[in-house]
Amino acid sequence: MKKIILILFLGISLVGCGPSDPEGQFEKAMEYFEEAYLHKTQNKRSAEKTANAHAYKWLNKAIAQGYEPAILQLENIKLVEELIKAEKEASRLAKQKEREEANRKAEEEARKIAEAKERGYDFKFACPNIVEQYTANQMRATNKWTNKKIVITGKVKKIDSRYVELSGSKWMTLNNLMVETQAGECLMRDLTNNGMSYAENLNVGNNAKFVCKGKIDSNMFDDSSVWFYNCSEYKY
Repeated sequence: MKKIILILFLGISLVGCGPSDPEGQFEKAMEYFEEAYLHKTQNKRSAEKTANAHAYKWLNKAIAQGYEPAILQLENIKLVEELIKAEKEASRLAKQKEREEANRKAEEEARKIAEAKERGYDFKFACPNIVEQYTANQMRATNKWTNKKIVITGKVKKIDSRYVELSGSKWMTLNNLMVETQAGECLMRDLTNNGMSYAENLNVGNNAKFVCKGKIDSNMFDDSSVWFYNCSEYKY
């Protein structure tokens, strides 16, 4: 905005160039432009419109006499209008991109839900992704996923006598190296008989798939873990 204001009032420093302005027409135009801008900052649209009308009237009179600063000022105004138009278009495109991305995510989620229903569960998550949902808003995620039949996939990090822990780690490329970034863990805390048999045949580092239904607890303050119950092997 400061750049635009500078362009608009650049003509003030050009007074005295070329033919003279004996009637002060250009000076009057610039005073009205300043007045219009003041009204704009005060959100007085009617007064702004009136001041601009007076400004252009005097500016056009100065241009008719060939007064060079007035001619340059009109060019500056057109440039500003082009800049504003470009900024609005950039903003429109950015918002459109945001809407398209939101729609894409919604469609992807709907597709996954439809696929899940066909296969007998409500949703399927890689461990880091559901941990991220709980990290972003624990209340919302709990209300959304408790008592849903959810498939959780991930790499086995630990097998305890009471539970199986899947890694919530993600990998990213940093300076051409793969770096592990922690995103929390997924704990299968309550295993069915089928889940116990499945766990007995797993080893740390194996890829695993569990299907769980019931309450979901989480500990976002300590180790960013999400706890699942009534978990069995998912075979598909």
